[in-house]
Amino acid sequence: MRKRLLSWLLVLAMVFSLIPSTLITASAADVTGITTEVTFGNDGVANITADGKFVLKGQHNGQTVKISNKAQVTLLLKSVEMNTATSPIQVESGAQLTLIVDDDSVNTIKCTATSVTVDGDTANNGMTAGIYVPDGATLIIDTPDYGKENGQLAVTGGYGGAGIGGKAGAGVTTERGRAVDGYGGNYDWKQG
Repeated sequence: MRKRLLSWLLVLAMVFSLIPSTLITASAADVTGITTEVTFGNDGVANITADGKFVLKGQHNGQTVKISNKAQVTLLLKSVEMNTATSPIQVESGAQLTLIVDDDSVNTIKCTATSVTVDGDTANNGMTAGIYVPDGATLIIDTPDYGKENGQLAVTGGYGGAGIGGKAGAGVTTERGRAVDGYGGNYDWKQG
């Protein structure tokens, strides 16, 4: 029995050492003053390169949010629907993204990739996770400090991609604190 327990502990330690990114689930974020909406360019990309707090709401099919340049960004999600052939939300290594799921909101983020390429081009470069969080990037999922804590977030990866994680086939990601296979998958998070 003791050897079996030790074996399981070693397996768990190995699995958690393979986690390519940091995923933190916190509670009660201050959302006071978050009124600036995310702005998408003509190419359908919202490049956020500086620290800031933003609101993301509504449908954004074919559009992508990129957090880069080691920015620390907060996104307040208000009934967001995102579907695109590459990771709809991308956090660059060194950057930190805090997602705050607003009360009474249902948010779905889905990569629709059917391969690790787009139309024969390597445009998605294996970024088929619903939320792309590579090694060295941080993602925090939080709730508003005023709320009923009843918002929902569902994240789905495309071909070979995890709901939340690195590039397609990169291995393991986390789902509510437990290890899951990084090859295709979902991440469903409900407050409360």
